[in-house]
Amino acid sequence: MAQKSSDTPPGCLQQELDSNSYGAPSRNVFSVFGGYDGRVGRHQLQLNGRNDHYSDFGNQASFFAGYGYNLTESLKLIANLSNAFRAPTFNELYFPGFGNPNLQPERAKSGEVGVQYHTAAAGLLRVTAFETRYNDLIVTVAQPNGMFLPSNVNKAKVQGVEASWRATLWNTDVGASVTFQDPVDEQTNTQLLRRARRHAAFDVGRNFGNWRFGGEWLLSSSRLDAGSRTLGGYGIVNLNARYNIDKQWFVAARVENLFDKNYQLAFPYNTQGRAGYITLGWRQK
Repeated sequence: MAQKSSDTPPGCLQQELDSNSYGAPSRNVFSVFGGYDGRVGRHQLQLNGRNDHYSDFGNQASFFAGYGYNLTESLKLIANLSNAFRAPTFNELYFPGFGNPNLQPERAKSGEVGVQYHTAAAGLLRVTAFETRYNDLIVTVAQPNGMFLPSNVNKAKVQGVEASWRATLWNTDVGASVTFQDPVDEQTNTQLLRRARRHAAFDVGRNFGNWRFGGEWLLSSSRLDAGSRTLGGYGIVNLNARYNIDKQWFVAARVENLFDKNYQLAFPYNTQGRAGYITLGWRQK
């Protein structure tokens, strides 16, 4: 089975399914979107609106509204409201032995409030509290026959707090973020499957002439999975380097999962072990 997507005029998407096992209709999506981003005195406003017409799900409207107020030149209060729509993929609907043709689209509403502090010396520090509520959240659940099936969770929510910091210290770019969240299936009042309660990330990078070296450390707590399993937490380290041959050509190298950490995001699928990549790239100036 193969899923094909073709680009048509801007704002349009056409998808077709080529399968020997399942017959499925093509999907056409026509999108209209617009936005506004402006500032008046200490007030900053961003408004985005979008409507997607799906041939299989009809019209689906979404929006984003963001507001910021500068208490001082360095300190800003922020608040955001948005909603989202996700149509099931063809694999989730029709893949042999896995797809669920009765799957409903996923809808979400999100809100966020926070504070942001930014100076040249201290960098950018941001702390936010957030909540996302889902209708028909798409998840994968285990069946009595041992197979897995995409299904909808009628009501779910994720509440949490996130803090991030980014700065340049002694000519070195550094960043850190941490998230504490509570992902809940409101039907059963249990933790949502395959979603960790805690995440953290740290990264560093520095230029030496035409060279740039960097790395990151990604951390996650344990998560629940189907069949009352608990998947252990993990921490992985990635390294990267880049050499700018000239203003357009560069060579880059990356090592992922440096210490060959064995972990799983979904049972019984193992994740990638240690891997290395080399890239020759060109960018337009």
